[in-house]
Amino acid sequence: MRVLSLAGHVKATIPKPVRTLDGYDQPPATVMAITSLGHSMIKRFPRR
Repeated sequence: MRVLSLAGHVKATIPKPVRTLDGYDQPPATVMAITSLGHSMIKRFPRR
């Protein structure tokens, strides 16, 4: 999700990792929207 967001394919909220006794836990990301660039990539690379 982070890569798609950085590439401009989606608008997403990605919370920072939370430190736990065992290391870190990554709370889930939330996708707000697929951008026009994301839609054009979906059309360019359709699922088979």
